[in-house]
Amino acid sequence: MTAKVKANVTSFDSNLYADNAGLELDRKVRSPKKMIESKVFEGDLRGAVRLLLSEDSYARQEPSTLAALRLKHPAPSRPLDFPPEPGISLTPVSVTIEEVVSGLNSFYSGSAGGLDGLRPAHLKELTSVSAGENGQKLLGCLAKLTNFLLSGQVNPLVCPYLYGASLCALTKKDGGIRPIAVGSVFRRLTAKAACRAVKEEMAGYLQPHQLGFGTRLGCEAAIHATRSYVMDPSNSDSIVLKLDICNAFNTLERDVLLSEVKEKVPSLYPFLHQVYKPSSKLFFNDDLIYSQVGAQQGDPLGPLIFSLAIHKIIVELKSTLNIWYLDDGTIGGKPEDVLQDLETLIPRFKDLGLVVNPSKYYVPAKDLPHVEVSSGGIFV
Repeated sequence: MTAKVKANVTSFDSNLYADNAGLELDRKVRSPKKMIESKVFEGDLRGAVRLLLSEDSYARQEPSTLAALRLKHPAPSRPLDFPPEPGISLTPVSVTIEEVVSGLNSFYSGSAGGLDGLRPAHLKELTSVSAGENGQKLLGCLAKLTNFLLSGQVNPLVCPYLYGASLCALTKKDGGIRPIAVGSVFRRLTAKAACRAVKEEMAGYLQPHQLGFGTRLGCEAAIHATRSYVMDPSNSDSIVLKLDICNAFNTLERDVLLSEVKEKVPSLYPFLHQVYKPSSKLFFNDDLIYSQVGAQQGDPLGPLIFSLAIHKIIVELKSTLNIWYLDDGTIGGKPEDVLQDLETLIPRFKDLGLVVNPSKYYVPAKDLPHVEVSSGGIFV
């Protein structure tokens, strides 16, 4: 890590390092040194360090970049069958002023604004103690606005913009394009409040297989569970298989997503129905890209709705080890069980619009049987 920081510092004049969180969406490309100075000035030390460590760079503003971004945001793979409109019998989540304050405070320093340019830092400043009585009035208005969005009563003509985003493109180390979308601060604040309202209930439903939402230190828990399984002598005749889903969040079909929300967490359905049934608009400079599939990147509710969409499938797997952190899965057990689960996952995920990446199957232990993929099928 020290060597990487030194290399990045010494190459300021020749390289542009991008913020992995998509926090720099200015139309003018600034030098890395200025970007880092800006992060420090804003109190975003984490963002400054991330810039120093980043191996990504801004993608060139050219037709090939736009084409790559469009490929990352595909059209639905099939005709969609959306669940019905929210009825008046559904009671939406509601939030208090205190919960709005918690949501605002959860934005880290330097977090970017969406299409309107309004940043969380602006709202924090306007509602701070120094703002006095006017700050309290604004907090009350924000709470009312948040509850209005949660009720799903926004004019449909406004939704593609309110629930759209600014888009920038980073060039990954392998040469691919990484899209970074930043939505409206009001949409993100509402989604954060909704997350807090259902976090405990949904974590209980998703555990122990899905640790990507509501589970504290879920990634670490998945790693420790996998390590324990591999090191257990009684599992010496088993295999452990890591799985990756191609462009997962951008390919999940939205009728599946909304159906699971309606069934398992109906209090969020009015809000998410307005967010995800219509196509939202992503603006890459002056170019427009429609977001028609998947959970939009940067949506605080994205991990929850993705986890819900695949949960019914992963709980039916037979492998002894069955742990998922969002779209990264690890299954382990007898070779025949793992093979059966893999053959089950591939077609069922395809029904959701998801494709298991055949180039990223990975068996971590050298002395275990090897899983291979060929044109004729999958075998152990």
